[in-house]
Amino acid sequence: MPGVPKNTKTENERNLNFWERLYLPEIFKGLRYSFRKMVKEPSYTTEYPDELWEPPDSYRGRPVLVEEEGKPRCVSCNLCAKACPPMAIAMQSREVDDPNSSKEREPAWFEINMLRCIYCGFCEEVCPEEAIV
Repeated sequence: MPGVPKNTKTENERNLNFWERLYLPEIFKGLRYSFRKMVKEPSYTTEYPDELWEPPDSYRGRPVLVEEEGKPRCVSCNLCAKACPPMAIAMQSREVDDPNSSKEREPAWFEINMLRCIYCGFCEEVCPEEAIV
């Protein structure tokens, strides 16, 4: 047949014996290793309702806006949106109508796009009012 090389073997390639060509011993080696790990190693599974998961100190959960008495703690400074590397935070500011309030502005709407969020925690670090946790 034209286009097909007659000798596909390279110079450095050695001949394999019967057991090396047969793949079953390698499968049995893998199964033996798996069964040994299954029997000897302790299980890392927790019984969920009885044992609660303790997150590590470095765990960063989903960032959310904190509310106090039904009102957001946010003063709408927009620092979190500027510090966010993937630009996952969007907000619209409005003036506060309540004259007794200590804030001048509050967010009309506040949105964190969780598909874009990379859980870096920069928004939490930069917030002066600790409104994002």
